Amino acid sequence: MKFSVKKIYKYVSRRYWDKIRKNIPAKANPRLTKPDPQMYNQIVRFAENFPVNTIKYGDEHLWPYLRNHLLVQLTALSIGKIDGATTKPSRLHLGTTENFDIDKKHELAKEYGFQFVEDIDSNEEVDFLFFTALNASEQVHVEKKIYYRVTDPVFEAAKRLSSAKKIELIRNISPAIKKTPNYYHRPDFIFSPHIKRIGYSDSINIKSNFFRYFRRFFPLIDISPKIINDLFDWELHTRDFYKDILLKVNPKVVFVPSFHYHAPLISAAKELGILTVDIQHGIQVGYNPLYNNWEEIPSEGYRSLPHVFMVWGQKEADNISKVFGKHSTAVKMGEPWVQKQFEFNVPISEKLMSRISRHSHVILLAMQSQTEVPTLFKTLISKGGKDILWLVRMHPKGKRYSVADFDPVNKNVVVSKEVDDIPLVSLLQYADFTLSEGSSIAAEGATLGVTALISSETGKQNYESEVKQGTFKYIHNLDSFKAAIDEDIGVNSGKNYTNEIALDAVLSDLLAIQKKQQHGDRVCG
Repeated sequence: MKFSVKKIYKYVSRRYWDKIRKNIPAKANPRLTKPDPQMYNQIVRFAENFPVNTIKYGDEHLWPYLRNHLLVQLTALSIGKIDGATTKPSRLHLGTTENFDIDKKHELAKEYGFQFVEDIDSNEEVDFLFFTALNASEQVHVEKKIYYRVTDPVFEAAKRLSSAKKIELIRNISPAIKKTPNYYHRPDFIFSPHIKRIGYSDSINIKSNFFRYFRRFFPLIDISPKIINDLFDWELHTRDFYKDILLKVNPKVVFVPSFHYHAPLISAAKELGILTVDIQHGIQVGYNPLYNNWEEIPSEGYRSLPHVFMVWGQKEADNISKVFGKHSTAVKMGEPWVQKQFEFNVPISEKLMSRISRHSHVILLAMQSQTEVPTLFKTLISKGGKDILWLVRMHPKGKRYSVADFDPVNKNVVVSKEVDDIPLVSLLQYADFTLSEGSSIAAEGATLGVTALISSETGKQNYESEVKQGTFKYIHNLDSFKAAIDEDIGVNSGKNYTNEIALDAVLSDLLAIQKKQQHGDRVCG
């Protein structure tokens, strides 16, 4: 990569960045109970002021790769994690080779049946290929097995229709490896590469004022010529590794549960004429920068964005159309995980059922990425009424709390492994309300007639239409909470949920789209 050293040096001196790091604790906000949207606006403003589409490798735009890293780093910084200031090329993909040498990989291959990419059977016919992540937040425990709530319902439909396979990369030495024998649907476990391809950055030119603009819009994030070179080298190395896998498996359609963690895979698949699909895993409409604020997309699109977004409903489909236009299309799939939970029919324990039966109202409180329990939650629990039972469900990747963190006095709070691990529907069948700062649990509960209480401005923005219609209630203090409860709007239907959209038909449509693409017809993206 070519830079004007004299122009850049003053912006990337070690002394300057040491000074920046010292300022991080003051600028980052450890008391935020949710990532700060203002942080994400830095990405939008940067793309408005710097010509991000001039950053290319050959004919591929590289801005989405950098954007994905910035999103993850700003999320960390906004809740006070200083580590977010450091740009780590392997943060999103593949992991590092540190303490994971080839001998250790052979040892794990023998013990767990893991494979190297060269071991993949290239004679197996596969139409649908799914990628999952070790220790992902979509993991839930069902029938003493680990089930992937976003991926597996679609995977099961794909297997009913045609040939399907799952792949999961083993990126590093992780305690989660010990859980792999307990997967409900075992994937092919493939080791990340032990040889790193480099030199891509030698063919990338970046404008000399890049670092000046970067420092202006991302003052808390470390940057230098070496950092940006290493990042793009790693992303493109990852892309070519995925290309090796795809050439072996030769699928027609590839699915991922979060496209920003799979940009190199999507790029590799598109190069090979494979249809790429993102499966909705959480809220898309509102302040979420993953699915919004892509005004900088060039006319030819970005190779690292998926062809298709599989979404829950019309609200999300409209948003995808508005944001991505001709470059991607939305396909509605309903909420297959909600229906699947009824099929599992996991009962709650007698102990928990006994506590539920002793209260007139049950509220399922969903924690997210908070670094501390919001003051409003504590107030509602302590003063909202003793006839309310609070079931607190932790985020899989969030901080773990005890009952004392919510209310050290009252006995109407349940914090337990059962509430965290049991399929959500098992709890929603007994809940009158859900409460969160804007969790997707609000939407899932609504499918069963459980009224959602939203307690943050960003959550209110995410569910703007629902709040306006009155189906969701925005609460900001004790009085607004009591008004919602007294209105007795929480009318739980307690009925089964049947997904109105047939996944088999959706998947058949995806094969038809891929066939058109194969024959040279224009496909979005």
